[in-house]
Amino acid sequence: MAIVGGVVAIALIAVAISKASKQNSTREKLPLVGALGAFIFACQMFNFPIATIGCSGHLVGGVLLAALLGPWLGFLTLAGVLTLQSLLFADGGLLTLGWNIVNMAAIGALVVYPLLFRPIARGSGASPARLFVASLVSSTVAIALGATAVVIESALSNISALPMATFFANMLPIHLLIGLCEGAITGLVVAIVAK
Repeated sequence: MAIVGGVVAIALIAVAISKASKQNSTREKLPLVGALGAFIFACQMFNFPIATIGCSGHLVGGVLLAALLGPWLGFLTLAGVLTLQSLLFADGGLLTLGWNIVNMAAIGALVVYPLLFRPIARGSGASPARLFVASLVSSTVAIALGATAVVIESALSNISALPMATFFANMLPIHLLIGLCEGAITGLVVAIVAK
């Protein structure tokens, strides 16, 4: 299962590099990539314990990065953050790195951002209130989908000691709360940048 996650993540990274390199604004955004990557890296260091199942959750930043950098560059930035955390702090570890990139970076930046954030925000001239709502909804959905993916992947790889329904029931409520917090932070940042 770890190999599958790694292959999927590497394929997505290759596509993202190709797409981002073709965009004219990529070079201009590189300083912002570094600053936002450091911001997300720091935010992810704060974990919320999920005592009932012995793990934790944290802010992710996929929607925020996609909103400020575009989906492909946002995805690459978050993939870089997750890779650094895995290599420097063993946060997530190398065996789960591929799925972490899929669950956090791809779901937020490549799936939820284009399917939810953009339609709710309605383009570049969106009001701060519309950007806040788009951020709140999109971030909450992205975190919930990522948590759901973890439950499914754990069940498929037979590594969970809990039945799938119990694992899901413990994961979803705390991740919905994390998503709402992340959505509020994302909404404030995106609205301020838009002004």
